[in-house]
Amino acid sequence: MLRNTFSKGSIKLVDDVDFNMPEDEKGSYTDIVINGVVHGRAIRTRKSVKPIFISCGEYIYLKSSTDIALNLANNISRVPIPTRLADLETHISRRELSSLHNNNSAVSLQITKEKTYSKNLK
Repeated sequence: MLRNTFSKGSIKLVDDVDFNMPEDEKGSYTDIVINGVVHGRAIRTRKSVKPIFISCGEYIYLKSSTDIALNLANNISRVPIPTRLADLETHISRRELSSLHNNNSAVSLQITKEKTYSKNLK
């Protein structure tokens, strides 16, 4: 079955979903079935970790998506490495933006204080 994207992420659970947790072994999986149609898969990328959820994509089959996800996961992260790296980059960007915002606020506050101080001296 061909679908529109290959993705790792959460699948919105709806009524009539047939889903069981996969066994607690690396590479074990269960299909996610909605209304009798397989829409994705829950995969354990390591033993004793929560499974990840994938769906297949355009011009790629669910088995291929499963193989790719398993090959891109390692001992450091239960999610595929490209996904983990993107997640880490967002944390860095948020921290930088937060720091920039806080610095700008501090500078604005300092300028306001200086203007107020100058007015009081006159």
